[in-house]
Amino acid sequence: MPTTSVLLISAETLPNVLFIKEFPAERYVFITTDKMEQEKRSHWIVRAAGIAESSVQRIAVNQDDFSSVLQTLEHAGLQPSADWRVNITGGNKLMSIAAFNFFARYNAAIFYLAIDNKHFQQLYPNSSLHPIRYRINLSEYLAAHGRTYRSMAKPQLMNLFQEAADLMKECRNVDGIVGESLPLKEKISATKYIAERQVFYTGQWFELYAYQSVKEYLQLTDSEIAISAALYPLGSDEETHMNHNKDNDIDVCWVRNNYLYIVECKVYTSQIKTKNLQQSKGLSAIHAHLYKLAAIKQPLGLNARAFLMTPNNLTANPASFEAIQKRCELLRISKPIDYQVLQTEQSFHKFLLEKF
Repeated sequence: MPTTSVLLISAETLPNVLFIKEFPAERYVFITTDKMEQEKRSHWIVRAAGIAESSVQRIAVNQDDFSSVLQTLEHAGLQPSADWRVNITGGNKLMSIAAFNFFARYNAAIFYLAIDNKHFQQLYPNSSLHPIRYRINLSEYLAAHGRTYRSMAKPQLMNLFQEAADLMKECRNVDGIVGESLPLKEKISATKYIAERQVFYTGQWFELYAYQSVKEYLQLTDSEIAISAALYPLGSDEETHMNHNKDNDIDVCWVRNNYLYIVECKVYTSQIKTKNLQQSKGLSAIHAHLYKLAAIKQPLGLNARAFLMTPNNLTANPASFEAIQKRCELLRISKPIDYQVLQTEQSFHKFLLEKF
């Protein structure tokens, strides 16, 4: 009999994608609900895992009625003699308990994703840990959450990394009080009427610096990291791509060890020694960027992490930095990475290796 994997469909899709990648099967049974099918969650899993739709059987159940779930499974025409593997990580508690009870009769191997997100724990018929060896790429992670992406960065931008690195040095020379950098001011002033260059000097340079540095220090491939990533609904057409909301574009994003990292890269040129971010419009701008991060992160699963990155010295004013940290806690995003981390290449490199 063929190897058959059973997956419980819920809002968290990544555990099922990882299970398919770790335990390939010939057939798949998705225990789902009408709500999950309306939201196309199981279709996202099929797309992200790269399996054939023809290999999938969907069984819709009433997730709030234990007896009904069992009865639905009894009448689904499942073959007891198949080689069964069951992932009970998804669904709600009643679905998980019902699936365990039902498939234990078939002597199925039953698994659950451990809290460390690094192992599938086999619960039945014996107990053991199975390390997750598969490393998901950016397209797969986003597909698992109903998204696809396209980098909007122009190819010639990548040729400007040395200039971006030089501008980062200039910000370090003024201890992260970015508005005090005369070379940066001069570049912005000189390109006032050259739109593309003005975009670069007012902040895109830092986006490029962050992208190239993260890619190099974490040794990421092109399939694991993106710059200026525009997100679209999975399966959307070219017209939708053309008319997408650019406010939802992600400056830099990457996946590592099956986690997604979303970064808003911003340069606040208003920060000078005599006028801190709290006294200027800088603090409200930061808060707006934090809200954007929280909105983008929310539909991308529990393994998504979001944070602001800036060459500015946000801690130069303790009161404003405390307000920023409180806002991050409220929005459930990570605290910003600022000059304190970026003050040397060595400190930035060390931080990335320790945190990601």
